[in-house]
Amino acid sequence: METEPACKIIKELPLPPDVKAQYMDKLKHYTFIDDICHLRTGAFIRWIRIEDMVLTSGGLVCELNLLGSGMYITCKPPGKYFGKHFRIYCDDVLIFQKMTADEIIVNNAMQYINSHDIYSQSPDGIL
Repeated sequence: METEPACKIIKELPLPPDVKAQYMDKLKHYTFIDDICHLRTGAFIRWIRIEDMVLTSGGLVCELNLLGSGMYITCKPPGKYFGKHFRIYCDDVLIFQKMTADEIIVNNAMQYINSHDIYSQSPDGIL
């Protein structure tokens, strides 16, 4: 998947340092979705509204709708709101999708490889 970890995007936002730290902590296991094709139905997403830079509590992706004014995501809120749905307009938000357990493992392995430079430690350059 060609997505960026949420922390890289949060660092670039015009937010106070304490708010950035809070958002990075809350979005620790999320990836930034810059292309709608990376969005998975059934995945949990959170988003930051561009107009006021507020991080929402999020929802489960139910479907993607292309309407006359643009792309919308229909979501189900978490918890006790059974049967309720809402839509968000993709152009007004920065979307972050929760990583699966497999994606978290791969992400951690890549961070380990990048931080320890294991290829230079192997005498023949292979593992």
